[in-house]
Amino acid sequence: DHYPGATPPGPALYDDGTQANLEAACWAAIDAAADLYGATSEQVLRGQRLQTAIPARRVAMTAAHLVGGSYSEIGRFYRKDHSTVVTAVKWCLATPVACVEAERIADQIRAQLQPVERENNAHQ
Repeated sequence: DHYPGATPPGPALYDDGTQANLEAACWAAIDAAADLYGATSEQVLRGQRLQTAIPARRVAMTAAHLVGGSYSEIGRFYRKDHSTVVTAVKWCLATPVACVEAERIADQIRAQLQPVERENNAHQ
């Protein structure tokens, strides 16, 4: 799967211009949150309980949820139960700084949709 190594080659963030490619959105969120908290992407993904990895993982899960991923889908990506994702999102949304960061990361991910949307609309 995608565990051994950091960021895999990512597919387009949006498959059809309307629905987020969850795997690509999760990787983008992991990379951004890892940079923000001084962790590696692998530490965030693997579930290590480091001072930097825990909040980064919570922010990454929340950003993926904000762009449309369900708790169960995100849980499967991280190999966690959906209740772990629910807890992460609740924590993040209750922590003002983390909430702002998750929203900023989600906005960055959504912004990557714009060129794909224009291209898809041009072909219709």
